[in-house]
Amino acid sequence: MKVSAISLGILGALAAGALGAKWISDARSVQDKIDLVQSLGGDVSEINSLKVCAYVLLGSLVLGIAASVMLFRNKPRHAAILMVCAGALPCVFAMKALVFTWLLIAGAALSYRVKPKPQPGY
Repeated sequence: MKVSAISLGILGALAAGALGAKWISDARSVQDKIDLVQSLGGDVSEINSLKVCAYVLLGSLVLGIAASVMLFRNKPRHAAILMVCAGALPCVFAMKALVFTWLLIAGAALSYRVKPKPQPGY
């Protein structure tokens, strides 16, 4: 179960990072059009929310990898908390991100069920 949770954490982190990088590059390629719509009084709040979510997704990449390392080093509860945060936080800005971050949430569920090894000498 530990290997499955680590695998889901790494795959979820990479998927979140890839989606974040894609959304950032898409936003940069049409930035002049976004500025034009905004100057004409158009509503660009959803686009701005997606841009913020893209940067949060890059943060999820880092958190997911860190959580997988923590799980590897026998800290499953801490890893589960980090994976839930990495998977759920982008959804605050754009629910579309859940298509990729569900892997992190599934990894957190498995991580929570991993039993930590007892420390020697205690």
